[in-house]
Amino acid sequence: MGQGALRRAGLLLLLAASRAEAASGIQVPLEFRDCRDDTDCVAVAEDCCPAGTPRSRAALNRHRLAEYGVFLTSACASGTVCRPVSTRRRSHEARLRPSCENRRCCLVEEPPMDDGTWKDLADQERRDRAWLEGLRASAMAIKEADRALAGKALSKRRKASLKKRRQELLARLDAAAQANMANYLAQTYLGQVFLSIDETERALACASRAAEMAPKDSRTIVLRGLARYKLGHRAAAAADAREALKLDPGDKAALDLQTMTSGPHP
Repeated sequence: MGQGALRRAGLLLLLAASRAEAASGIQVPLEFRDCRDDTDCVAVAEDCCPAGTPRSRAALNRHRLAEYGVFLTSACASGTVCRPVSTRRRSHEARLRPSCENRRCCLVEEPPMDDGTWKDLADQERRDRAWLEGLRASAMAIKEADRALAGKALSKRRKASLKKRRQELLARLDAAAQANMANYLAQTYLGQVFLSIDETERALACASRAAEMAPKDSRTIVLRGLARYKLGHRAAAAADAREALKLDPGDKAALDLQTMTSGPHP
């Protein structure tokens, strides 16, 4: 993905596969959608994403908002459901209005998107997916280079070639991080990639930026804690584990981090 596109679009962790599969999270109970006319319907967030991030939307009866609030709190407490959507899809969803169709509240296009707009949206999502795959491929190539460098009887030429290749791949990841300083999802993903290749200082930098931008997303806190733990900052990692569990008591990664930080020192 180009740098310009990344500035315009949020990173997609879960991509919609077709028109019928718009990003969605919590499924609103059907009885909350009952309606008589358009005035009964209102748009609501349909996921547990932290405030300020692109969120999927749904429509329900405005008279069931209080009940939906209780339902959403319960659903989010059982496990974070967050399917962030790209900026382009968010722009598309902003065009949708609540409507009562066949006595059910739903979101309808106004005006309908033409085929060219749908194609642009699909092209953007393909570029997002290719960007993610590119980062993953770079990480795998770095791991392969590290394994080769750990081998014996390497010629000086071969060793120099592997080190050069590793630096080139690492520079590519650094450039991606620099180009997405304001994108917390991209920073989270890059932090995970850096952590997987033992570039822990880089992982911590990305995780810290992500946690600053999205302090209510337990994933960013856990990632920062894991990086701190690997760097030997045990107390700070333990604090991150506690903070993440306050946000999401059922977060398995946070529970694992808590176990790591409460056990005997390695």
